[in-house]
Amino acid sequence: MRAKILLHLGWLVLAHGSSNGNGPRCDENVTLSISASAINLDIPSTFSLSTLNVEDNIEGLLKSFPTTTVTGTYTIAGRYCEPANSIASRSITLQVLVHGITFDRNYWSGEGAPGQGLNGTSYSWIDYASEQGYPTLSVDRICNGQSSKPNGLLVCQVPFNAEVLHGVVEAARNGSVGGRPFEKHSEGSLIGNSLSQQYPDDVDTYIQTGYTPFLILGGPGLVVAGGYIPALLADPVKFADVTDITYLAGTSVSGVEANFFAGQYSRQVADFAYDHRGTATTREIASIPLGELPAPGFKGAALAMNGERDQAFCARLPTDPLIGYRGDCGEGDLSYTALAKTLFPNAAHFEYVNLNDTCHNVGLHYTAQKSFKIAHEFLAAQGY
Repeated sequence: MRAKILLHLGWLVLAHGSSNGNGPRCDENVTLSISASAINLDIPSTFSLSTLNVEDNIEGLLKSFPTTTVTGTYTIAGRYCEPANSIASRSITLQVLVHGITFDRNYWSGEGAPGQGLNGTSYSWIDYASEQGYPTLSVDRICNGQSSKPNGLLVCQVPFNAEVLHGVVEAARNGSVGGRPFEKHSEGSLIGNSLSQQYPDDVDTYIQTGYTPFLILGGPGLVVAGGYIPALLADPVKFADVTDITYLAGTSVSGVEANFFAGQYSRQVADFAYDHRGTATTREIASIPLGELPAPGFKGAALAMNGERDQAFCARLPTDPLIGYRGDCGEGDLSYTALAKTLFPNAAHFEYVNLNDTCHNVGLHYTAQKSFKIAHEFLAAQGY
């Protein structure tokens, strides 16, 4: 029987894990050794997202760059959780949770361990999934969190990220995760889209939050508004071990907040997210358009769910992030969110949802529980 993987964007050693009462039982010290090889771009130092326009043939432009083959073996850190509720039909379904830019695995549990995040379990996807009977694996993407941080120019690009994630999915399928092979997997967003291009059969279902085909409009302004500079200069104490100057961190509290929050949210959560922000490399950012190309080989199910005020993916003008104007994802089948379907033209099933009073960080707004419910109802409707 083919393994089933749910990818939304390790291994069970519960003796070193945590047990939160009736919550999920988690191993907090997952480490995977992943060998990968990818064809990365030799991107000119003068290139940035600001050089692109929506009308450009982005795929052609990026493919015009020279390429270089990058190979290596790196450590991927993560958290594996067995659910509080045992549901036999879901015991072979693994949710692989992949965080976005400047975050780490804790994004999926309220910026802390499950049950210990901000406001208890209010912002914890993992706790919600646990109640629904799903095992989860939340990972620090390569170049992020506690995972390996290789050269930010040569290695930390979208193609290599996708290859490493492919290795993680293979490990889950062959029984290296949770002590058993998983038959379904689910994941999401930019790296997930790149994975679906390169390995369309890896994942059965994608749940993408904070994602449309239009990052080119808001992306450059987002970086400028956040005041991203080399992490070691941004905070010499916090980032003392990040000596590679291509790893960037935000320096504008208001700019970074506007990147990720709008509408109904807690100031405490926004401040905490800033204080615990991570990094992004220059070439990770420059290669982002590779995560917004069509994946015609993917034939599973996909859900795109955005905060209606997403400043990064739903900007209407390139200057919107610079002046603090929040995004507008639109309504109906021509909304930015609905048009994410163009990236999965042959998906067997596609749905989209916009959440009111919410920005990019869907899981850290007051609408978090609503978003969790929508996502899991979508999974249930697909037979999970």
